[in-house]
Amino acid sequence: METVRAALVLSRVEGLGPRIFATLVARFGSAAGALGAGRDALGETEGVSAALAERVASGEADHGAWAERELARAKEEGVRILAHGEEDYPALLFAIPDPPPVLWVKGDASTLAADTLAIVGSRRASDYGLEVAERFASQIAASGVVIASGLARGIDTRAHEGALLGGGRTVAVLGAGIDVPYPPENRELAKRIALHGALVSEFPPGTLPSPGHFPRRNRVLAGLSWGVLVVEATSHSGSLITASLARAYGREVFAIPGRIDSATSRGTNDLLKDAAVLVTDVSDIVENLRPFAALASPESGRATKHAFAPDEETLLKSLSTSPRPFDEIARDSGLGAGVLASTLTGLALKGYVEERPGNRFARRAATL
Repeated sequence: METVRAALVLSRVEGLGPRIFATLVARFGSAAGALGAGRDALGETEGVSAALAERVASGEADHGAWAERELARAKEEGVRILAHGEEDYPALLFAIPDPPPVLWVKGDASTLAADTLAIVGSRRASDYGLEVAERFASQIAASGVVIASGLARGIDTRAHEGALLGGGRTVAVLGAGIDVPYPPENRELAKRIALHGALVSEFPPGTLPSPGHFPRRNRVLAGLSWGVLVVEATSHSGSLITASLARAYGREVFAIPGRIDSATSRGTNDLLKDAAVLVTDVSDIVENLRPFAALASPESGRATKHAFAPDEETLLKSLSTSPRPFDEIARDSGLGAGVLASTLTGLALKGYVEERPGNRFARRAATL
């Protein structure tokens, strides 16, 4: 709790952004260490002016009472506050150059540590784009991968809806406080997301949406995810900011191709010219999102023993390293075509199964 309180105080200091916050924590060991470092030591830190050092040094006096109120309100409303430097802070997000000092989370905070794919796109999407976003989100979420998006109208909304329809989890990253879902018509959707995933924001509760907040929201969305799928986007879409940030963070960027005469596909088509992975099927994501496959790699530092669902165990017993046709696997496993397709997709995303040409599937040798 002391770590969270100190992070709240330090994050409240005027003129202190995420990069300087991270610099101070790195130099002084913690937010509390920075607050108690003194003006002279603070002033010797790169990027910290004399005026900023003064404000940090007086941070406890100026913002301590506010931090106490935030902690009390969070406890009362069942909100989790995650602070930069805490063990539970999402590791992927911590790795970006400017991680948020503090995150407010409504729902299951552990969702932020799960393997995640962001799906983003136009607020004024075509019927085709909306259908594709929902279908992809549903299929991928059914495999156990979390779907993240920004709760905006259009593609974002359908990505969240698709994840819930697939029986999976979804994360909404907000450009306002977690108690101010935007747009207003998504308030009920936000409640459902909190029950089957999480709402997350770096802005304190009560913060209203503002144009300047959304680029910051986009960096959190990109930072939490192993990859970003852009379904439809205009040339000036905020989705392209998310894709650009994802690429800068070393994450994969995927794009759905669209009509060459459609304004809502101009941005996605430009992404494809710029080496985004062209996606026409869920398997295109499975094959290219390598960090998921790394879960099964013994040389990966992330390798863990996986607890398989009953359908996954049944299917894996029917597979070997020699590829087998879908129909043959269905016959031997006894799984219906729909269940089999969903289970194959899930195991492929987790790195245990690979698809071969001719709709054939094999178990990866490293998982045996």
